[in-house]
Amino acid sequence: MVLNRYGNIVNASWEWLNNQFQYVDLDTWVIMPNHLCGIILLEKAGP
Repeated sequence: MVLNRYGNIVNASWEWLNNQFQYVDLDTWVIMPNHLCGIILLEKAGP
């Protein structure tokens, strides 16, 4: 699929999550024509 302007925004936002939060790990994901499907793994933060 070739992403349009909005798909590129979603892609950048999804990757931003992984870079912004140390406790977030992104697993498999795919951008569909009208929504995003993905798996977000949240790790325990702190001691």
